[in-house]
Amino acid sequence: MRLRQWQQQGLIKRLGLVVKHRTLGYQANAMVVWDVPGPADVRARQRAGGSPFCHPVLSAPAGELPDWPYNLFCMIHGVTRERVRQQLASLIEGHQLQETPYSVLFSSKAYLQRGGRYVSPC
Repeated sequence: MRLRQWQQQGLIKRLGLVVKHRTLGYQANAMVVWDVPGPADVRARQRAGGSPFCHPVLSAPAGELPDWPYNLFCMIHGVTRERVRQQLASLIEGHQLQETPYSVLFSSKAYLQRGGRYVSPC
């Protein structure tokens, strides 16, 4: 009730949480990076973002780093690497991404996760 009131007053615009995936048993986490050509980037982002296991889908300009052609990024969290690979295969098949070059980067370490922080203008 109080949160709704704060939202209506404009004190809160957005509320989010940081989920500690490893604590929940999701030990196999992978960033999947895609080399999506041109305007197809936006459509691929929308399609991939609709998958329940693919979070978040971000796009960035390609070619800003040498030898790094990827411009679309998403995380897949899974209990095992095999499960992540199965989810990726499902994503590729379900969204017709068979011809899109990609790489899978499994994480080997969990870094500190923090939510957004507001800084006082004073």
